[in-house]
Amino acid sequence: AATTEKEITDSGITAVVEKELRIEKGVFPDLIDVATSEGIVTLSGSADNLLAKERAVKIAESIRGVRGVIDQISVTPVSRPDEDIRKDILTALRQDPATESYQVAVLVQNLVATLTGSVGSQGEKQLAARIAKGVKGLKDLRNEVTINYLAKRTDAEIAADVKARLQWDIWINGDLINAA
Repeated sequence: AATTEKEITDSGITAVVEKELRIEKGVFPDLIDVATSEGIVTLSGSADNLLAKERAVKIAESIRGVRGVIDQISVTPVSRPDEDIRKDILTALRQDPATESYQVAVLVQNLVATLTGSVGSQGEKQLAARIAKGVKGLKDLRNEVTINYLAKRTDAEIAADVKARLQWDIWINGDLINAA
């Protein structure tokens, strides 16, 4: 029996990426142009925050047939005072149940935020950055948060944390991965 598998074309990839961008909340597809050549997707245009830019790239990377993504999206944030951005990042970190206890300081200069302080894991460092990137008005982020590995954890605790994070990651089927 012959299979009728569709050939993946550049125009097909472009259409799927554009469709997925329209579905994703927080990404404004009218501001992002998509072009595909030999499976390489080029994203250009603008986003109003860093998180929207990252989401657009992740979406393109997840599409079947995409061999690579060239990110030419510029971040053109709304004009806001640095101090307002700093306060909003601190508020966002305090309001998120996962980051409310983090000891993170924020400095904003010329729409670029620098996070400093100390957290207990790489995942916590990445989460603090992700929350900060969602604040309007931010053009770039430097994550200089350090990881304090002094807290002793058992192998079983670490494995349980890895398994739990895999279960909640939409890009991974955590049931197929065993953590040890």
